[in-house]
Amino acid sequence: MLAVGLAAISARTALVSILALAAALEVCAWALVSEPATLVVLGVLAVTAAVTAPVARTPAVRTGAAAMATLLIGGEAVALWGAADLQPRFVTFVLLGVAGVAMIVAALIKAGPRVAVEITGYALGSAGLLLAVDLPMFSLACAVAGVLASGTALRPDGRVAGYVGTAFLLLAGWTRLLAERVELVEAYTVPFSLVLLAIGWRRARESSSWLAYGAGLSFSFLPSLLAVYAQLGGWIRPLTLGVASFVVLILGARSRLQAPEALGGFTLAAVAVHELAPWIAQLVTAVPRWVPVAAGGVALVLIGATYEARLRGLRRMRDGFRGLR
Repeated sequence: MLAVGLAAISARTALVSILALAAALEVCAWALVSEPATLVVLGVLAVTAAVTAPVARTPAVRTGAAAMATLLIGGEAVALWGAADLQPRFVTFVLLGVAGVAMIVAALIKAGPRVAVEITGYALGSAGLLLAVDLPMFSLACAVAGVLASGTALRPDGRVAGYVGTAFLLLAGWTRLLAERVELVEAYTVPFSLVLLAIGWRRARESSSWLAYGAGLSFSFLPSLLAVYAQLGGWIRPLTLGVASFVVLILGARSRLQAPEALGGFTLAAVAVHELAPWIAQLVTAVPRWVPVAAGGVALVLIGATYEARLRGLRRMRDGFRGLR
């Protein structure tokens, strides 16, 4: 009752909100010793915070109350799930469901509390992903998170959420392939990549190269790169992936497109490191121990002597990369 009373006062006096928060945290800690107490306390505090958020006079209290309400509702949902003796492995989707509701609520309220509710929803969704018990569950959770983020991207200010949603959907596909121990991942990634690239080519003039080609290239390059480092497919996959990434890098450079150049260059460098690493390791072990140390020292001296020139070169490369579309 003390926490509820302090919360009511904090709606008019901002300084009391700190005491209300401390009291609420202490009450929550004590309530965890009993399941009925946990359900009652979390529910009461969640309702109190939800009521305080719209009536508080100061923006800081409104924002804090909205975030606390979202967090407590997530805790209450998990507590109710456990009290019903349902399978704990599905708590991931309980938290994702609360995060989805938070996204909907955030779209309906004003700027200050909206950001707090949205960020807290992201935190609950991230916690749900971390609680996934196996790869198939994690893959499905990533797909749900991708759909939620894509729905948020429909808002006028949700452009970043579109990128996040695409990333989660890609991650869902990759982890599913890994969970099923598929060795020929290209049979599942390349056809979809071609479709995504075709769609991107149609809208390339209207958007950046990352929006047009980023998803299509990533959907093929990154799973294949993971398969290369997992030593799947012998020498054929590294050779094919290296050639394909080199072609994409050249095409990106000629067309002045940032996404193909960056993804092609990264993939080519990663394949080269994987293929050359055993040879370099054999070379290092074959020569006396002082040779690598001496070579590293000479390299540091040369870099230090030409530091300003190297720095100007890096700045030119940065400016040139930023100038790509």
